[in-house]
Formats: sequence, structure tokens, C-alpha cells
Amino acid sequence: MQALPLLGGLAVLLAHRVREAKRACREMDALIDEYRQLFNTPVERLHALRDALVEQLEAGLANKPGGLLALPSYVDVLPSGHERGHCFAVDLGGTNLRVAHVQLGEERGATEATHIREWPIPDEHLDTDKGTLLTYVAQRTAEVVQEHAGGGGAKPVVGFCFSFPVEQTAVDNGRVVVWTKNFRGTYLVGEDVVGALRRELAAAGVDAEVPAIMNDTVATLVALRYGEPDTQLGIILGAGTNCAYVERADAIGKLPAGFQGRTPTMVVNSEWGDFRSPLLPSCEEDLWIDCSSAHPGSGLFEKQISGLYLGEVARRILLRLAVKGELFGGAVPGLLDRHFKLTTADMAAIDEDDSAGLLGVAEVLDRALQIGGTSLQQRQMVREVCQLVCLRSARLCAAAIAGILQRAGHPCGGASASGGAASAPAPHVVVAVDGSVFAKYSKYRERLRAALEDVCGKAAADSIELRLAQDGSASSSRRLSPAAAAAAAAPPASSVKSCAGLAPEKLLGFTVLNMTKQGALVGVVDDVLAVAETGEAQPLLHVRAPADPALPEEAPREEHLIPFVPQIVPSYDPTAGLVFVQPPSGLLDLGRQQLLLAHLQRDLEPYTSPPPLSLLSRMGLRVMPSAKQLEEAGRPDLVTAVKQAGGFLEVASYLGLRSQRKPAGFWEDDSNLDEELTLFVAAHWTRFQDPESRQSYWYNQITHRITWEEPILPERVDLDDEGSYMLTEAEDDRVMPSKSAVKAAGRYDLHHAIVQRGGYTATGQQLGRRSAWPPSQHLGSLPTLRQELRAFLKETGLRPNRMPTASQLVDAGRGDLLQAIVQRGGFVATARMLGWATQRRGRSAWQDPQAVATELRQFILEKQFPELAGRQPGRRRQAPQVLQQWAAQRGVQQQRSQQQQELQQQEQRQQEADVPALPPEARLPTHAELARAGRHDLRYAMQRHGSCMVAALLGIECRRSGAHNRGLSAAAEGSSEAAAAAAPACAEEAD
Repeated sequence: MQALPLLGGLAVLLAHRVREAKRACREMDALIDEYRQLFNTPVERLHALRDALVEQLEAGLANKPGGLLALPSYVDVLPSGHERGHCFAVDLGGTNLRVAHVQLGEERGATEATHIREWPIPDEHLDTDKGTLLTYVAQRTAEVVQEHAGGGGAKPVVGFCFSFPVEQTAVDNGRVVVWTKNFRGTYLVGEDVVGALRRELAAAGVDAEVPAIMNDTVATLVALRYGEPDTQLGIILGAGTNCAYVERADAIGKLPAGFQGRTPTMVVNSEWGDFRSPLLPSCEEDLWIDCSSAHPGSGLFEKQISGLYLGEVARRILLRLAVKGELFGGAVPGLLDRHFKLTTADMAAIDEDDSAGLLGVAEVLDRALQIGGTSLQQRQMVREVCQLVCLRSARLCAAAIAGILQRAGHPCGGASASGGAASAPAPHVVVAVDGSVFAKYSKYRERLRAALEDVCGKAAADSIELRLAQDGSASSSRRLSPAAAAAAAAPPASSVKSCAGLAPEKLLGFTVLNMTKQGALVGVVDDVLAVAETGEAQPLLHVRAPADPALPEEAPREEHLIPFVPQIVPSYDPTAGLVFVQPPSGLLDLGRQQLLLAHLQRDLEPYTSPPPLSLLSRMGLRVMPSAKQLEEAGRPDLVTAVKQAGGFLEVASYLGLRSQRKPAGFWEDDSNLDEELTLFVAAHWTRFQDPESRQSYWYNQITHRITWEEPILPERVDLDDEGSYMLTEAEDDRVMPSKSAVKAAGRYDLHHAIVQRGGYTATGQQLGRRSAWPPSQHLGSLPTLRQELRAFLKETGLRPNRMPTASQLVDAGRGDLLQAIVQRGGFVATARMLGWATQRRGRSAWQDPQAVATELRQFILEKQFPELAGRQPGRRRQAPQVLQQWAAQRGVQQQRSQQQQELQQQEQRQQEADVPALPPEARLPTHAELARAGRHDLRYAMQRHGSCMVAALLGIECRRSGAHNRGLSAAAEGSSEAAAAAAPACAEEAD
């Protein structure tokens, strides 16, 4: 008997433990579901993040607050692969220092020898305020230079790759903005780091040239561009993350005023690690990591995707699961609660373990966190956490890549990416990626590729090649250094030769530099036109500018014809493949003007189409858009370009477009006015179908002329070789249009010209044009009027079989229909003849609240549920008792006139036959919405009966309160039960 209490206690304890285990299991399932939903970021959110990044990037380029840093690199000449010589490079990264020596090969993009030494940066140098960081860099660099420097006394050339934000004013000058990653302090902030490196190198015994400083992302881009000309982006995915891309120089507002680049483009360092948005899928662990970092509050995007933090995010999530979900049995084992004990390399090893028992996961847990004896279920949960952290990073990175490419003009998920089958295929673009996360984490690469397809679409993603640029930051610095030095300084005399006696064909493929513009790039010699071809006294070098990477390969380029004479082409450098020219003023302007016009011809084409089926369209003419039209289309850049090319009139003349704006004195010439009137009248021919014979006929709204044969349009007849011409015109079409027709067509320029000549009658007499105001004759038959009214209602989207209003006809320029209706006795009379309804109703028509509800139901369906309008007929609703009480209180007459009864019966028939039931989510329109829709009659009816009264009839909720509910409130006074039952009664009888 004594054992019974003991057994009972054990049973209670066991039941408690079972309950606790189930509770912990539920808690862990809820937690992991939270991370699954958050980290598997949906595509819609990724698109919003992409657009937000583009917005902040553009703000940074314009030097506006709230944007990314978007730092110009001043690298505006990218390697061509023809650079020669040997040089050194220093790469100061977030965790390592690398110094390289390279010998560039003779073939394009080739290297003969490369030697790289690498050192981890000691912790004592992470605090930059100690002033020892660059001393350490210079000492290590001196070791490599002394080992590989050749003889001859030439200064070694050292390119500097600096993985921190710098504000540059030249390619060889950069002031430190801030130290990031694990570095801290204010050493060199606001100072030129290149000058400081030169001084430290001199102190270490190395007298070196440092002609270029680049961010590591810029360097990655340049490295791959050396051998791959389609490279447009450089990305770092390692301890930190950043992106550089090729941008139009004229879009970089941070460049100093008057800056003249050597090419139209420049590499921009985006510093996207500082991108911030409330849309980022942040969790509690991100907050802890940010607070404990060296730079709280900055680099939030970087802290969610870069290798320095991925392992720590995974560790903190596992710690939360262990504490709240009892992942490891209610305890926090091993080193799980120690900061940064799980690295991203460990996380990758866990993620990539595909063995049946996940023994690799167990090994990492034991080695890194000292957690042993784990079950398979625990290891599976650990691996899923690592997979989710990796997934979030890859999807965020894909959205950022799509944003940068979209800004660079690539159709990757933007408006142009969804153009359908008719869209041009996306151009091939290469994204150079460097960093340990991308290089060593294969599952990350797979998820990044899949995320790009989600964000950009399969077709656009297939055109994006992610290519590993291993050691890109080091190699690109050493490759760009000789190119930057050659471009910044005059070419050495020993390698430059005179062009006297040189066959111009020897210069094919050479790069042309303009020495009057400090060596600005002109282009490449791609052809030589001999004297026999041109008829000129000397050969001409055909020089073509390099392709703009932001544009398709077939886009027009700047082209020049440069006379091959000693005064203009004095020298060349056969070693470097350069030609030096000194063009006289204006020689290169013609090529720039031709390029600008070629770009305008392409960019203006979508806006030059005349209205469909218009006279200009049928005559094959195109029109020059106005500045207002271009601005309304969101293209103010085209307005600026047109003005730079000489103005709208000049561009229209060059492109063969019909200008909407007439030059000064145009309307003073009788022939010009007569020609405009001829085209105006001819543009108003419209094709109809006879309802009886089903044959087509043509009707002119200006002349009111009808013909069964297609009318002859005006033709241009040239009179001489000097451009004189005349327009032929049918004699029956020589009429003077009415004022209303001219204004309805928006031709106020034509109207003002006529008024200045004395008015329409006087101008018609001067030009020999008869007046055209008699009413239309072809609308005399009722079937024809019905046919045209139906076409008008369909064209304007109005309700079929209901008369339009006079204002709708006038606004559409259909005065002929209005006159025909007036002649038949007005809108009501014409509606009776046609058997149609009218939009206007007398106030007596709204005395019955049921009629108001019927008409309002149709309005709600048309405005809120257009897909349901005209379908699923609804059963007529009966007014509940409270409405009958209200009707008695309001004194509604039971006996109506015959006209009112006819209107009521018409409304009932329409309701029973045509009006669908309202969906549950329908809402009552406001008075303002009714007024905007022109339904003042319904607005009056709702004010008369009360909004809630009508809502009760419709079976929908009345959410407003106030004086407009006075009807229902009065009826419900003293009868709250009946009022409360009103809405359910309506809902019960609804379909």
C-alpha cells in the first residue's frame, strides 16, 4: 500500500514531462515555421526590395539624402586586354592582405607569370587609430617588390585595391570615408590613402608609382573585363559584400562640375551593403548581431548576406531553438552560447552534407560547438536552419543583382522584362563574382541561380552569367595599373613614332586618343577610306567609338572621319596600339551630332505614331511629339536631347517627321493654312456599314458627304526639284470646318489662325471654301442612327442600350449625333423610338426606395465588380417591415401616376432580368464617388432615403453614421428589434 503513493507521483511526473515535451515540440515547430516563412522571401517582396535598391542607388548618384553612397571610381577606361609589361598589386581586404606580381603576356588578356603572397591581418592592426596598418602593408609589399623587381632603374608600378569606402577625385586619389567590417577607428578618415601608402612605401625603401586605387568590387569587375568584354558588374560575396557596375558618366551627379571623362561611362562603387529597407526579412537574431558589431546601425544589408555574419546568424537561431524549443533536451550544450563559434565555412559544411545519417553535421557540431551525441532528428533541424540562412542570403543577393542590372539597362525583372514574346532577347551580360561564399559554397551558388530565375524570369536569368573571378581584386589592380598610368601621362618618347610615310592601313584596330582633350578616348580605327573612294585629297580614318555597355550591341555609336594628314594625325605608338590626333575645332562635332540624331530617331520612334486609322497613319506619315507629350510619357531626357540637337523643328525636319509646332510666320501664308485645312477635312472620313444592305460606306464628319467608294485622300505632287509641291483635294471636300469640330479635335493652333484672319466665314471666303455647318443627312434613318449610337457606346465604354448624354457627345466631337437626336425630338423621344433607357430621370422616379436600390446595385457591380456585371441574375428583394414602417412615416403615396407606375415596372423588369446579386465584399459608394461618376441622380436619391436605408435593401453593411441615416433611425426608434432584423432579412432573401 505504501508503494501506491510513489507510483502515483511517478505517473504525475511522467505525465508532466510528456506535456512539457509536447509543448517544447510545438514551440520548436512554431519557431522553425516562423523562419521558413521569413527567410524564403516571396517574389513580390523581392521585387519591392529590388525597386527600393534602385531608388536608393539613383538618389546616391544624384547626391540626394537617403541614398546609397554610389561612389564614382574615376575608372572610365577599362582594360582592353592589350596591356603589356609587369607590375605589382596590393589588395587590402577585410581579413587578409595580398600582394601580387604579374607579367602581362603578348596575347590579348593573357598573363605570362603571376606570383601572389597572402597574410592574415593581425588583430593589433584592426584598430586603425594605432597608425600601424599601412606600415604593415608597406613592409609586406616591399618584400614582394624586392623579390621580383627588375633592373633598369624604372620605378615599380603598384596598383592599390582598397576594400573600404573611399571618396575619389581621380583614379589615383581617394579619401577614406569610413572603416567597415572588423576595422575601427578614425585613422586616415577624410585623408588620401594613396598618398599615405606612397609615404609608407618610401619609408620601407620602395620608391614606387601608385597610379590607381580601386575598391575590391571595382577591381573584380576590371579583372574579368580584361578578358571578357561583356562584364558589367563586379560583386564581392565573402566576409563582406558590395557591388560595382558600369554607369553612364552623365548620370553621376557626384562628379565635379565640368568633369570631362575619357569615355561616356565610368565604374561606380555602389556600397550596397548599406542598403536599408523595412522590407528586409529581418529577425531577432539580426538585431543582436547588429548591436554587437563594430558598426551598429550600418551595413544592415551586408549583415544579412555576407560570410562574416551567416554562421553567427545560424548559431543564434540554434541557440533560440535550444532555449525555447528545447532542441537539445532543454539545455544549452557546448559552446552554442559563445559568439562566432560557428563560422560560415562550418555552416556550409553542414548544409552540404547529403549523407544518410548526416555524419558530417555531427562532426561539425562536435568540432565547432562541442555538441556530441546528437540524434538524427536534431541534426536534420540544424541542417535546415543553415539552409534557411543561406536561402535568405541568396534571394536577397539576387534581388540586389537584378536591381543593379535594371539600373544598367538590362531587362531583368523590370518593365521591359515582361514584354511578352515580341520583346527582344535580353543581351548576354557577365557578372564577375569574387569571395569565399560564392567560390567555396556550392549550394549558395545553386540557390543564387534559382533566385535569379524567380526575380528576373527564366529568359532574362539565362542571359545573366555569374562567373567566378578568383583573386579578381588583386589581379585587376595589377592589370589596370599600367593602363591607368599610360592614360594619365603622356606616352614615353621612345615608343612614339611619327606618322609621316606610314601607310594608314597599319593603324587598323588602333585606339585613337585626342591630345587636345588631355588624351580623351575617341574610338578605334575600324576602316581606312582611300582617296579613290572618297574623292578627297587624302585618306580618311574611319574611327568608331566603343560600344556603350548600357545599350545593345547594335545600338548606333559615335563615328568620325579623320583626315590622315600630319597636322591632324602626327604620331602613333605601335607598342601600346595608340594613335594620337589633334583635330581642329568642330571636326568631331559632326560625328557627335549624327550620333545624337541617330539615338533620337530610335528613342523617339514609340512616340511618333499618329492615331490609328487617322489620315496621317493611312498616308504613312509620322509626327514629332511635343515637349509636353514626352514629359507626360516620363521622358524629360528626350526633351533635353532634342534641344541639344537644335530643337524640335530642326529634329523633325532631319528625321522627316511632321512637326506639331509650326515655325514663326507659318500661319501667315495662305498656302500653309489651306494645306492644314485640307488634311484636317480628309482626316474625318469614317467607315460605316449600312444596316440594311450590310455594305460599307464612308462618311465625312466635316463635309457630311457620303460615298460608297473609298474616298481619295490628298496626295502630294512635287512641282520642281527645289522642294515645291501641292496637295490634291477633291472639290467636294473643299469646305470650311466648323468651330466646334476644330476645337473638338484639339486643333487650337488652327482655330487661332482662323480667328486672326477674321473668323471662320471670312477665312472660308478668302480661301474659296464653302461653309460646312448643315446637319448630317446620313443619320436620317432610325436604323442608321441606332447603328452609330451603338458603335459610339462601345467605343467610349458606356453602358449599351442606354442613351448617352449631350455632354458626352460634345466632348467626343460627335455633334452630328447630337443634332440628329435633337431633330427627332430630344433624348427622351429618341430613347422611346429606340426602346432604350435614358441616363436622366425625374426626381419622382426615385420615390420608391426599391428602385433606388436596384439602380445602385447595378452601379456597384459596374464599378466594383465589372466581371460580374450582366451575369447571374439576382432575385428581387422584398422590403422588410422596418422599411414599410419608414415608408408610412415618410408618407409615401400608395397611388402613383401612370407614368410613375410605368417607371417602376420598367425598373422591376430590369432588376429581375439583368441585375446580379452583390458579392459579400460589396460596399456602399460614397456621395463623392457618385458625383465623380456623374450620377447626381443616385446621389440625390441616397440623400432622400438615407444611406443606411438603401444599404439595408441591398443587404450590405452601412458603416457611416450621421444625418444621412435619419430615415432609418426614425423608423427604428421604439422598434430596435425590427431595425436589428432588417439587414439579416435582406441577406436571407439575397441570392
